[in-house]
Amino acid sequence: MNSKQRKRQRKVEENRVQKRVLTKTGELLLGLANGLGNAMESGWSVYRVSPIASARRDGYDGDPFWDEYRRLKALEKKRVVKLKRSGRKIEYRITNDGWHETLKLRILTSEALLPEGEVCMVAFDIPEDIANVRRTFRYLLRRAKFRQVQRSVWVSNRDITRELAELVKVLRVEKYVRVYLSRRVTI
Repeated sequence: MNSKQRKRQRKVEENRVQKRVLTKTGELLLGLANGLGNAMESGWSVYRVSPIASARRDGYDGDPFWDEYRRLKALEKKRVVKLKRSGRKIEYRITNDGWHETLKLRILTSEALLPEGEVCMVAFDIPEDIANVRRTFRYLLRRAKFRQVQRSVWVSNRDITRELAELVKVLRVEKYVRVYLSRRVTI
């Protein structure tokens, strides 16, 4: 095997490892956020990493601590967490973008359903000057399996009312978006 083939093989292996790491970053971010609680905290939290993980920079070897460290580094690269090394520990802080991403992940991954006859209803009238926020918000509602009742009224039977209200607050669009927990009336 010549040097080009070795480089290509190494690149393929790195890409495979990177895909494995990046598919689990969302799961790790939710775990980190759940460990901190629901409130956005400005303090640093300690995350334990294997003491030999820092010495293994040459590649993935299946060590779960090393895998999580690489996922943390991927989250740091996306600017979702900030990392600080102190000895054999890693301290992390979830950034504002990280909290935003966490709320979106909670909304998209929640499977809890509301009681029969109740729905989570979202009504919004986002102005034209922030149309990109409106498009992004609609896209999120579609991905979260909301049904469009009217142009800016959406409903879902999933229990994500609290998370959605929190996301509206984080996006600073409270003036334009209302989230309701409603009951259907049948006549």
